[in-house]
Amino acid sequence: MTLLVDNFWQAGDPDFTLAFGRAFAQGAITGQAVTMLDKTYPVTTLAALPAGATLEGVSRINSCISTSVAVGDVITAPSWVSIQKVQINSSVVRTAGNFINVTGSEFLLDDFTLSGGFNGITIGNGLSKTQITNGIIISTATNGVAVTYGAAGGVAPVCNFMSDIMMNSANAVAANISLINCGDLTLDAIQALSAVNNLLVQPPAGCSVASLKAIGCFFDHASGSNLLAHPGGGGGFYRSDFTNCWFGSGAVNNASLWTTDNSFVDNISFSQCDGVLSPGSGFVCIGQISNCAWHGGRLAGNVDGFYLSPALGFGGLEVKNAKIGACGGIATNTNGGLLLGAGGHNQIAWNDFIGDTFTNTNTGAGNVVTPNIVR
Repeated sequence: MTLLVDNFWQAGDPDFTLAFGRAFAQGAITGQAVTMLDKTYPVTTLAALPAGATLEGVSRINSCISTSVAVGDVITAPSWVSIQKVQINSSVVRTAGNFINVTGSEFLLDDFTLSGGFNGITIGNGLSKTQITNGIIISTATNGVAVTYGAAGGVAPVCNFMSDIMMNSANAVAANISLINCGDLTLDAIQALSAVNNLLVQPPAGCSVASLKAIGCFFDHASGSNLLAHPGGGGGFYRSDFTNCWFGSGAVNNASLWTTDNSFVDNISFSQCDGVLSPGSGFVCIGQISNCAWHGGRLAGNVDGFYLSPALGFGGLEVKNAKIGACGGIATNTNGGLLLGAGGHNQIAWNDFIGDTFTNTNTGAGNVVTPNIVR
């Protein structure tokens, strides 16, 4: 037996906000799930769900919670909350707050739609074992973020998983995925399209993003960079891998690792990835960047296939075994690659430059820039 939220509506209720509250309060006593019909339920913002609450709709298309307020968290989810087959949208333009603010571990969101939010989902600090799967997120709010992991200060969330998500944002949306403070995050089969930065890795002072594994993801048509990793204030991004991922048509760059202060990026690898069709660069490393590599895959149709400029005392960058230039139905780069800067011990080797050239003005020691094929 479940608790149908319609049965908790009372005469005089202006919408279903109080009905949800009554249903969840009853469910906290009985252990029953709260259910929704295939209809729209107008609300403002719901009271924080009880720990262990379950909310189930009939379909993510028509079982819809629709907020009528521009700010605030529509759902606050403490530990062991499960939400499935539900859509959340807004009847007004959202200017602040989350559709779902996750404040506890063991969270599950599955088979869902979020449409028209400011921030879609935020995973707070100190959490673990959250799963976000099989969903669609359509974001339109200026400066909003579809999914955020972590916050400045505090213990980073760890052991989190997101898969099979389609994110399609307006170009004013700041990021589809924002990583501020997190570790041990898996992104699997994510389609993140058309935000300013589709994946923004920006840990501030005292924070880091580590052990990110992105597998089979598409980051496409950013109005900035598809991936922008730009730690600040001494923050770090390290020990992370992108495998079989697509970075395409970024208006600034495709995959960009960049520092401008004492922050650092270390040990990031791209294996069999595509960095294509940008008026900037396919793969960028600038500043305090060490031990990062692009192995295999394609760099084509960009102004610069790769642009590497490690700072003095950093480096150890690699571009190896890649197709650089006209391939896969995509034209050449204007420049196949540039190795600049003062950080040494870089390797540009075993690549196939197809109609492209490579320029090396790096002043560091220990670089290896042969053999390559140029044709």
